Amino acid sequence: MKLRGHLERGSTPCMVLRKSGQSVHVTIDTGFDGDLCLDSRTLEGWRFEFIGTQEVELADGSVIDSRIFSGTILWFGKTKRVLAHETSSKECLLGTGLLRDVELKVNIRDRDVSLTSR
Repeated sequence: MKLRGHLERGSTPCMVLRKSGQSVHVTIDTGFDGDLCLDSRTLEGWRFEFIGTQEVELADGSVIDSRIFSGTILWFGKTKRVLAHETSSKECLLGTGLLRDVELKVNIRDRDVSLTSR
């Protein structure tokens, strides 16, 4: 099975995740080792459950306490339980936690992004 994405701002790989009639645009971030970073509106709309906080180091080296939520998404046609960090950013992220056992191809010339389940 294959999922499709697209490139934004030149060469940033992105895709759209959908659940419960609500969609969220996510940037595929291979520097983020978690599953997802989602805004509070998406977490609430998707009925993710708050499970606690975790200390995380951001790309700039600063350390913050991040609120962690648990919920499910549809991933390659199957329901998958994931963890999501709450973000106040307008940019939601899909990290390498969801890319395990997935082949990610980014073709900048053709502006194509594909994720293939093994």
